[in-house]
Amino acid sequence: MSAAGAERLGAPGMAERVLRGAAAMSVVAIVGYVGQFVLVPIGMHAWGPARYGEWTSLSALVAFLTMTDLGVQSHVVNRMCAHHARGEHDRFLDDLHSALRLQGPLAIGLWILAAIVTALLPLDTWLGITTATRVETYLTLALLGAELLLGVPLGAVRGTYRATGQLVRAAYLTALKRAVELALPAVLMLAGARFPLVALARVAWALALDAYVIRDLHKQHAWFRLTPLGGDRKAGLAMLAPGALFLLAGLGDFLSSQGNLLVVQSVIGGEEVSRFATHRNIANMGRMVSIQFTTVVWPELTALDALGDPSRLVRAHRTTAKLSGFLVGLLLLGFLPLAEPVYAAWTLKKLSLDLPTLGMLVAQAVLWGFWGVGSIALLATNRQGRLAVLLTANAALVFVLSVLLVPRFGIRGVAAASLLADLALATWLVPRAACDALGDRLGGYAREILGALGLGLLLPAALSALVWWSLPEGLARAVVVPPVFGALALGLFWIALAPEERDAARRIAGKIRRKLGGTRGDAA
Repeated sequence: MSAAGAERLGAPGMAERVLRGAAAMSVVAIVGYVGQFVLVPIGMHAWGPARYGEWTSLSALVAFLTMTDLGVQSHVVNRMCAHHARGEHDRFLDDLHSALRLQGPLAIGLWILAAIVTALLPLDTWLGITTATRVETYLTLALLGAELLLGVPLGAVRGTYRATGQLVRAAYLTALKRAVELALPAVLMLAGARFPLVALARVAWALALDAYVIRDLHKQHAWFRLTPLGGDRKAGLAMLAPGALFLLAGLGDFLSSQGNLLVVQSVIGGEEVSRFATHRNIANMGRMVSIQFTTVVWPELTALDALGDPSRLVRAHRTTAKLSGFLVGLLLLGFLPLAEPVYAAWTLKKLSLDLPTLGMLVAQAVLWGFWGVGSIALLATNRQGRLAVLLTANAALVFVLSVLLVPRFGIRGVAAASLLADLALATWLVPRAACDALGDRLGGYAREILGALGLGLLLPAALSALVWWSLPEGLARAVVVPPVFGALALGLFWIALAPEERDAARRIAGKIRRKLGGTRGDAA
């Protein structure tokens, strides 16, 4: 193990590294959500609810192509991270090149196959597309598919940043990528562009950015190279078996998040897709914050596992679960009093907020904030077998319940299907699988996590609800309740932290104060 590798990942100081990475990844979240919130009113104004909903449905339809690397990307980046933690850069490149020998031809072949199949199927009729011709629908799907399939081989290359402890740099590049991905459609929508032109612009941008990433990686690491291509095709094929388990987990996530949009589109139309998607975008604010946080933690967990440090691995899993769930709940529960006026302004009053739908989506997101970390722990340590089965079963249940409930309850049926399925399966089975795999005691884990949930979120939410009911309707509720909830939640969550977690927080706060003090002194 090299000293450089230990300094980057898996060594003491994880809390500080995660904080720096999370701060950088927060830029990604801010860009993504500002872009999403700006894009919706632009889409409503330029295209109208029905056409914007159809664009959302087409984007959802091709989203499954992100899984066509068959899980190899996640598997190989985990291996690369472990090699880097031990200073094994020759093996790092060997695994990367082996994966590329498999993924490059796979992406090209799948795009050709998907293009042929799409041309033969009347997808515009099946999806109820009314604002685009069949040719436009086909070209849009083909181009959006090309954009996503570029990420099959190049996703592993971009994973070099994560595997080598350069998440901060990767975060800023990701923020730039997403900003342009959101700005391009907005500009083209306002210019009256058709679907295929918007999709073509996204492909051109993806190619340009990936060319820069390859050049940048060569500058960052003297040992990094893509040519001549080494590795071995057989070694790449050997990654299919463990990668397939990542694929199953990804398939479960796709069915849970995108499959129900297709149900809504086919049963009640594009405008209701827009309505449900905007409700889900609000709930996804919390998910986005958690994802940025857990993305930073992922390689640290991989390194701890590679270096054989089970006690720190268990502690990191518990702490991450508490922080993730709390961040999701703090943001979403604090936002609820503002939801109606914000939603009306956001959608230009063309869509109406349905509080039961939003409430169920928020509840699901808060629960996911806790149990989703178990998924990350299993994926990061290459223990994804049981997880793949659990998430696939959970997603199948979401889809079945959506088919049953949407015709009767509309978008409330989709929200109910997602929440009920999670409560029945993922919320408790995923943490159990993670504890078994990491050698943790489920009872101790559950007491610690449920204590944080109850004390840090449920109690502040209940007290804030009393404040809500005591205030007159109108501006007072929106102004008073969120800060009351935030102050109560932060104070009570601090109590719910373990002693070592509070100590780590104090050390980080002290370093920040010293750094700020030094900066002010230098300025003076």
